[in-house]
This record gives sequence, C-alpha cells and structure tokens, in this order.
Amino acid sequence: MSHWIFARVVPGVVLAATALLLAGMLTSCTANYFGCGISRLDDEVKAGNLDGRYVGSEYGTLRLLPGGKLRFGDWRHFDAFSDLDGESINIPPGVGRWEFARTESADELAIHLSVPHSVSEDGEVTYELRADGSADDPTLYQILGDPDACDLNTLERK
Repeated sequence: MSHWIFARVVPGVVLAATALLLAGMLTSCTANYFGCGISRLDDEVKAGNLDGRYVGSEYGTLRLLPGGKLRFGDWRHFDAFSDLDGESINIPPGVGRWEFARTESADELAIHLSVPHSVSEDGEVTYELRADGSADDPTLYQILGDPDACDLNTLERK
C-alpha cells in the first residue's frame, strides 16, 4: 500500500514544486526589471509633454527636443560585452534622437546617441529608459547593470 502512495504522491509533489520554483524565478526577474519602484506616466501624457532638460542622479544630462531630437552631455557608456570589466566610457557631448512608447508593462523612451566610433563601431548607442510621473513632472530612469539590483540613474526634469 505505501508503494502505491509513493508512486502517486511524489511525482505530483515534484511537479508542483518545480512549477512554483519556475513561477517564482520568472516573477522575481519580471517584477524587479519592470518594477524597481517605477510606476507609469499619467494616461494623458504624450511625447511632447516629455520635452525638456533632465539631469541624472548618477551622471548625464539629456535635453529632449521637439520632433524626437535630443542633446546630451556627461553621458557614460557601460559595455557588458567588452574588456571594460565594469568600467565605463565617457561619451563626449553630442546629439541624437528619442522615441516614446507605451507597452503593457511600462512607459519607455528609446534614446539613440550619436557617438564616436571608438565607443561604438556603428557610431550609435541605444538605451531604453523607463518613465513615470505627470505631464508637469515626468521622471526618466535608466537601469544600471543587473536589473535585479535595481540600481538606477534617475533623470529628473529641471
């Protein structure tokens, strides 16, 4: 009788434990990556409401201009796939472009910075920033490094 119980109960317990473990791993990564205390922009916020000058808590200034253009200064580039070993490259001030998109889970800005070929072979680097706040007080967030650590460069409009 105990063999019958073992053969029926143990596989079900193993399956349930595996499902819980996988769900926990996925929820942890997703919650932190899209979470980190970042909410959403108010529903009425449009791309034009985001124009302005932003100053980062860790580094960088961005000036989002009408028509999807931008200017940047004091920006750093971290390349996880290079020999930098956690170090960053200072990017000289320059220009670029930006795009705003709302997804199911976040409000995002893609910023494309024109950079010297010594920084990127194709002369451009792209960053995905998260955004929250209102039309009068938006804030941008750049996730630095491991998303689970929630290290942020918070860019506030000044």
